[in-house]
Amino acid sequence: MSTSTQKVKVPNFNDAIALYKRARSYHRTFINLISKDSHLWKISEHIDIISCDWVYEIEFDESKLIEAKLVLADCANNYRACLDHIISELARQKSDGRHFTYFPKGELDSKTFTKSINEIRPKIGERFTETIEKGCRKYSDLYICAEAILFISNSVKHWKLVNPKIDSCILSTFDNTTKCGIIHTNPIIIQSSDLSYELYRDLQRLENYDISVDFSMQLHDIPTNLPKSVKMILSGVENFILKIFESVQITHESILDET
Repeated sequence: MSTSTQKVKVPNFNDAIALYKRARSYHRTFINLISKDSHLWKISEHIDIISCDWVYEIEFDESKLIEAKLVLADCANNYRACLDHIISELARQKSDGRHFTYFPKGELDSKTFTKSINEIRPKIGERFTETIEKGCRKYSDLYICAEAILFISNSVKHWKLVNPKIDSCILSTFDNTTKCGIIHTNPIIIQSSDLSYELYRDLQRLENYDISVDFSMQLHDIPTNLPKSVKMILSGVENFILKIFESVQITHESILDET
């Protein structure tokens, strides 16, 4: 062990943890808002008087879609702020006072990423900088979710508050008489911004059927290198933050052992 008498400060991540917990709360709220039990949508039926087809449509509640996007914005802001607070607290260990220091950003090996790594190096020290960079590279599949969260956090205030586009919607039915389930295997591709979409059209009415709908909510106009699935982004960044916390803790303990 080193004979140095310099005291190693213990990082206080209480603010970062509080932000993480708040983000997780918004995360759960968002998932609940888009679940089938939230009444986000309803299914209606009518007869096409020209073709005599039975038509089933899914209609979305615009107010709930708007609420979901506002909650998503709060969730993104808190997850990203949590990452920034981790870096700021590490910077505080080197000197007293407040530090406006941000978590690295940009594609790995890009000029933006290299620049952001170099910016934190003199503020948090070589050991912690190496830990952060290695964490981004080791968990690169999760790091891109943190990048997507940054994009959402920076851009959501410019989003028009209308319903999100829905890429696929799979209609499944369950016959209450025969107890047989039917999945309509051709996904319905929805690319418009309407609030109602046609799910089924046929001369046969879906009598005695329970109808359920599964759809994937994805973000559009997001950089092509980033994931678009909202659920994937939120779960990915949540796990990434835990990995960064763990890596920083290991580095801190290693430094303590050397003093």
